[in-house]
Amino acid sequence: MNVANFEIEGMSCGSCVRHVTEALKQINGVDVKRVEIGSAELTFDAAQTSPAAIASTLEQAGYPAKERAGAVAVKTGGTKPKSGGGCCCG
Repeated sequence: MNVANFEIEGMSCGSCVRHVTEALKQINGVDVKRVEIGSAELTFDAAQTSPAAIASTLEQAGYPAKERAGAVAVKTGGTKPKSGGGCCCG
């Protein structure tokens, strides 16, 4: 299993965390370790998916994401999501 950390835009509340978590759990080969506002940590089976496919799934769910190397820096405080963001708070 490979470890991946993602920076995720458009998250501003617990509902956003739930939506991202649900989207990640739908991807075969992904095991969600942690989802917080602005970031996610997971493991994945490279034979079943890739970081690019994971980021694409999150973007389709309304949360643009990119993989980050190293430790995850957790964003604090809510920020208004960009236009088209998946947040219900917008």
